[in-house]
Amino acid sequence: MPPVPVDRVAAAVAAGAEELFGHQRPDGAFTDHPPASVLGTAGAITALHAADPAGSAELVRGGAAWLRAAQRPDGGWG
Repeated sequence: MPPVPVDRVAAAVAAGAEELFGHQRPDGAFTDHPPASVLGTAGAITALHAADPAGSAELVRGGAAWLRAAQRPDGGWG
């Protein structure tokens, strides 16, 4: 497989991040359709933090807050 140009990789990462931004609900969860997804939110904030910790800090905070609020008394989510 030939190497992929760096600019194409950067463009793909940016497009993926923009897609994620559009799927965060006002309550901080990430989802395509209600109900909000614990796994989707956890995956989204992990990816955003890995890609751009400073630039996505507010989105990560919102998603983490939603996860904390959705956590059950026994420590689980489902």
